[in-house]
Amino acid sequence: MPAIDILGPLLILLQDQLGQQPRGLAGLAFQTQRERLERIEAVTYTLAHDDGAGLAELDQADVVIVGASRVSKSVTCFYLAYDGIRAANVPLIPGLEPPAELLAVDKRKVIGLTMNANRLQSVREARIKTLGDGAFDKYGSLHEIEAELRQTEQLIGRCGWRRIDVSYMSVEEVAREVVSLVRA
Repeated sequence: MPAIDILGPLLILLQDQLGQQPRGLAGLAFQTQRERLERIEAVTYTLAHDDGAGLAELDQADVVIVGASRVSKSVTCFYLAYDGIRAANVPLIPGLEPPAELLAVDKRKVIGLTMNANRLQSVREARIKTLGDGAFDKYGSLHEIEAELRQTEQLIGRCGWRRIDVSYMSVEEVAREVVSLVRA
């Protein structure tokens, strides 16, 4: 079979122009794309494991974020995924035990997000406004939020999960703290 070397002359030209010898290592082109591919895989995983979805694959996560509604679980997970970290999130619902799949995850991988009750109330009130009128009395009630946060704190403590108070932190700060806890 006849063969024509079309890359050889180009590589020689590049070598002359750059003044460097080629490394001669196979797979270098893939190495440059590896980070991008890992980021795509992490984002795909995070999409499939948002808000308690895909519980059967929680053990494949690099980190699992838990907490009450509106404490920035999803946005933190997507920020982490963009950095190539496979992040899942599971809401902790008042009065319900967490799913067995979550309890089976290595506790060092689970990070609880908590928030000051007044701050969470203002976040939830903004959410209620976007949803329109409805039966959201308990969801936005400071008394109910305080009770929910107490239950969440107790559950996080009982399970031995580490926690971060995200009350006045940016998503970048929360993600940085999550990474430092997971890598510790």
